[in-house]
Amino acid sequence: MTQSREEVCDGVRSKYEDLCRELNMDRETEELSWNKYIEISQNFSLDGDPLHWFCCALYAACRGSYTPTVGGTNDVVLGNCISVIKLLRSCNMSIYEFTSKMRKWHEMAKLPESFLNQINKMERSYSITSNVFKRYGDIFEQLFIIPPNEKKNYKFRSAKCPYSKLFEICWCLYLCTKNQNPVSQVTDIVMSFHLLICCIDLIYRNVLVENRIDIINPKFMGVPDKWGKSDFNANVLSDYCIIEHLCSMTDASPADAKNMKETFKRIVKMFLDANTLYGNDETFLGLVSNVNFERNLRSLKGAYELYVLNMAELDERILLDYHESVGIKIDIQPDIKSMMPNTPYTRKESLPSRDGIYDPVANATNNVKKLREIAGITEPSDFIKQVAGKEVLNKIEDQLVFMSKLFYNKFPNKEEAPNKFQLAKSLYHYLLDKILHFEVKIRPIDLSSLFQKDTFNTTLIACSIEIVLDAYDSPLKFPWILECFSISAFEFHKLIEIIVRSHEGILNRELIKHLNLIEETCLESLVWQKCSPVWELIKKEHATLPTWCEVKVGHVDSTELQYSLKQVNKAPINKRSRPLKLFLRKFYQLAWLRIKELCRELDLHDEVVLKKIWTLFEYSITQKTELMRDRHLDQIFMCAIYLYIKVGEVNGKLFRDIMKFYRKQPQAAKVSAVYGDIIKFYNEIYMQEMTPYAWNFSEKQKLDCDLLLSPHPSEKPSIPRQLSSNHFLYVHSMDKNENEKYIQSPNQLTYEFCRSPGKDLEKLNAIISKGKRTLPFDTMETCSDSTSKKGRGLVGDALLQIIKDRQEERK
Repeated sequence: MTQSREEVCDGVRSKYEDLCRELNMDRETEELSWNKYIEISQNFSLDGDPLHWFCCALYAACRGSYTPTVGGTNDVVLGNCISVIKLLRSCNMSIYEFTSKMRKWHEMAKLPESFLNQINKMERSYSITSNVFKRYGDIFEQLFIIPPNEKKNYKFRSAKCPYSKLFEICWCLYLCTKNQNPVSQVTDIVMSFHLLICCIDLIYRNVLVENRIDIINPKFMGVPDKWGKSDFNANVLSDYCIIEHLCSMTDASPADAKNMKETFKRIVKMFLDANTLYGNDETFLGLVSNVNFERNLRSLKGAYELYVLNMAELDERILLDYHESVGIKIDIQPDIKSMMPNTPYTRKESLPSRDGIYDPVANATNNVKKLREIAGITEPSDFIKQVAGKEVLNKIEDQLVFMSKLFYNKFPNKEEAPNKFQLAKSLYHYLLDKILHFEVKIRPIDLSSLFQKDTFNTTLIACSIEIVLDAYDSPLKFPWILECFSISAFEFHKLIEIIVRSHEGILNRELIKHLNLIEETCLESLVWQKCSPVWELIKKEHATLPTWCEVKVGHVDSTELQYSLKQVNKAPINKRSRPLKLFLRKFYQLAWLRIKELCRELDLHDEVVLKKIWTLFEYSITQKTELMRDRHLDQIFMCAIYLYIKVGEVNGKLFRDIMKFYRKQPQAAKVSAVYGDIIKFYNEIYMQEMTPYAWNFSEKQKLDCDLLLSPHPSEKPSIPRQLSSNHFLYVHSMDKNENEKYIQSPNQLTYEFCRSPGKDLEKLNAIISKGKRTLPFDTMETCSDSTSKKGRGLVGDALLQIIKDRQEERK
């Protein structure tokens, strides 16, 4: 017997009310939240557990309310003091599920952009903190040991601060300090990790002062000489610091950590003055003494709880749930979104190999450490001084000073701004030298004329700052840098390929990926904004935009040829803009990579079909260029594919299929809804403009013999890629013909990753092991003279052959 709609609704309402009673929700928020849930459920399909959508509705309602406080007439608290963690636990929801569904709720409920920014900030903060926590556990285990009595009895109580509470105090101190100004203004993963190092440094010094021989790990290299002995000089501990040792352990930057320590000391002094911490307000000692450790832990917990409730934030102490009194156990939820950036299609094959498992903290600290290697560069190189001249050098310095003032003014953390800009300045001088050396090698170039262009220096300085910000994993994401210095995306994208090509190892895989991603962002949307200078270049063309064939490498432009021939007569003729050609070449290549991948997912493999889709897309760019104004490349090619499906009467393909497979592409996650509803754009704008031309591809209408299909960009040849810099092992993709050739071999053995069973891999390993060549060194002494001579000859020939093989490989 099926339930009626009313019974189902009553059951859902009852479930919702039980949740509200459990959370002790106020009546006003409960009604507001329920009404919003009903409204959205009538317009959208809310799949999955209703509790998850209750959670979204309640959180949104709580965030929209303000609770007055007793402290003053105008003091209010954001939200209604409901714990987010308690809400998630009551709804049986993980943090990643929560943030993912909240984004959907934001879109369905048409909440303000500030609400979405808060959700993104919350997820980012938790992602950073959880990754920092993993490193915290590893470091803590190397500095401290669990006393034997605590190992035997987890309920053991002592007048001294136990290992478990020491772990908790240090973590709560970190959580409280990271939410204080100026640290809270810009939360990047490197600053967060350096702040943790400062917290550990302070707590470690306090434990040393308490002479806790039972808890200090004697194997740690930072233990002071003679500590714990009768002749130890205790005065050494008044300003003792282990930051150098911690940075050596973790590959962090000592310079940055020591800069952070100055900020950290001011925050700790503020805590001591406000009685958030109890101890000596001059030496910062006594924090974990027998008298103070319990009340310091209570005070830090109380201060953090107040912050979490006031700001409606996640309580990041939940990470302590993975800490057991018998040791550190890290088991962060696997569904927390990874901080590893997606790999864009651009120059994917030329990326350096990734060494080991991606670790966000290690990646960021290694990036900064690598950049710190060139921090000593404070002026242009001798080569630049030689080719530039005094006037140009003065101009460069003036430009650096001007841009530093802009940066200091707009960067949120005023204390960190000089450090970031100084590092970017060193990188600028380094890149300028490498780029010009590289350009001079490949072709003659007038360097003096290059220096006269303000855009070149301005863009290179801005790009250097962007690299530094990304190395620190700053929340100020591109295109913030363009807004900071009022640089157009069209100018900015020109330098990226040059930097990637000539940086000579200073940038690692993730930083190169970031630059490639920025280039794609410029090509796909930013350059096409209505305020972009590209529209002025298009206007000057006095003709339609060139096709792929007209901009690809090796094509001789007829207008350029005419321009050369007419120079004698000085006849005016329009010459195509070279910057526009170079831009379109990259734009077409990017578009083709994405179209090809999407068509592969949609099973549109036929070459003729691909050419028809490409021809349709290319026509929209060259003949209907206005379609791209304030639009996104992906919208245009998805519309082109769907329009071909409709006129070509391709069965079984719907627009939702296109969207489904499109979301697998690396750039799909960052495409904002700011470009509007793609369905609305297709119906009201794209179809009206493109349908007359698209009918040429209809099966009902014979293809016009005058309509030639446009060739698409060709595939680059597959180049074997080295898997690791430590091993001479290369891989390359195998095409179908090559695969068939090996299948026909009677001795072939195929192993498919993630598909073949383990026994196939064992067979493969066995065959490789049997195939080893052994040289007869061991048998030479037992042979007769003649045999020995023959053996030595064989050995010599074999070695010569091996050497020859190696030389051939290196060629």
